[in-house]
Amino acid sequence: MKNRPLKKLENSKITKKVEFEKYGYYLSLSSDEREKIFGFHTDGGFAKKFKVSQETLVTWKDNDNLWEIRDRHLRHFKQYTANIYRALYGGAMERKSAAEIKLWLQAVEGWKESVKTEGGVKVGFEEEFEEQIEAIIQLLDTAGERASQNPVNSNRKAKTG
Repeated sequence: MKNRPLKKLENSKITKKVEFEKYGYYLSLSSDEREKIFGFHTDGGFAKKFKVSQETLVTWKDNDNLWEIRDRHLRHFKQYTANIYRALYGGAMERKSAAEIKLWLQAVEGWKESVKTEGGVKVGFEEEFEEQIEAIIQLLDTAGERASQNPVNSNRKAKTG
């Protein structure tokens, strides 16, 4: 990943550009990663270490360049998306939990939850949702049965079993 400065940042009023870039990177990390890499995980720790005020950090958070820098550092995680989908699929198949199924449909199928209303009052929402979940569980069961009959999966089981 190239960490070249943003052209917009070069022309901005930010005076501590190096610290600004580091803060963008810092924001891309989890608390545990921040602690491991920087030795702290709070904005206060960042402000102290890089000699900027917390007010400055608040101001920086209003700057779109900061979020572009953070997003640039987060892009490398996209390579793991297939693994996440596989784990989500496995969890939905194994546990058949409504939450995992719903998340799968939102992530993979672009499904958006909707609520029917009549005069601003929810109508039949719970029953409709339960029916959708039951239908999805049946589809997952069918897909699981097909996958277990797949010769590729059978060979894999025979080798590992």
